[in-house]
Amino acid sequence: MSKFSGKMQKISDLWFQFRKSGMFKSSLFVSVSKAVSSLLNLVFMVYSVNILTKSENGLFQYYAGFLPVLLAIAEFGLPAALVKFLAPITGDKRKIGILLSSSMIIKLGALGALTCISFMGAVLLKESSIVVALLVLGSFILSFNTFFESIFICFGNYISLSFWNPLTNLIRLLVLYFADQLTERALGHLDILAIFTVSPLFVLVLFFFVFPRRQLYWSGEKSGIMEMTSKLTSFNGYAFLASIFAMISDRMEIFF
Repeated sequence: MSKFSGKMQKISDLWFQFRKSGMFKSSLFVSVSKAVSSLLNLVFMVYSVNILTKSENGLFQYYAGFLPVLLAIAEFGLPAALVKFLAPITGDKRKIGILLSSSMIIKLGALGALTCISFMGAVLLKESSIVVALLVLGSFILSFNTFFESIFICFGNYISLSFWNPLTNLIRLLVLYFADQLTERALGHLDILAIFTVSPLFVLVLFFFVFPRRQLYWSGEKSGIMEMTSKLTSFNGYAFLASIFAMISDRMEIFF
């Protein structure tokens, strides 16, 4: 009985320390913001279904289904790498500059690869170049959302993260609503796809108002940047390929 009461006391002490540390409040805020974001995304999808015809909605859902694969290419595993490499050096200006500069180089390389792969796929599948451009641009924009989210996590800025999380889907929904109300013609699947992929661009600007800019540095020594770029690339390579093959196999199940 004394052992049981001792264990309960330890659990009670741990719970008290957890609440006192502020992590309980932060995790609660982040969880609520994730739920709000999911709800806004659901409202967007329901709204778009009511606007589009059945065939138009099918086309929109078909094209939107490629975004997770393209997003994985655009991210190249950087969000996870940032959490690993940035979190321990948040107080070192020089190392932060080197890491973020290296990340930008990798993102530009990922954009080049994403563009080439997407347009080669468009030629083979005979898809519209407009659709491909929207998907490439949209996945690249969304990759910055997850990139910035990792920065919030590394610096422990969870309150700002909870404010940041729903913004992407909120902006999408607002743009869709006003486009539907102010446009005389009926919106088509390309219009909805453009809103879904491009409108998060407005959220990226808000990051520099939500996050304390003085904590971030975007330059560093050339030799250090090259070394870190190589390190990040090798760290992400296998995980990136595994995620791509997993998503492609899931996608191919539709046809078999």
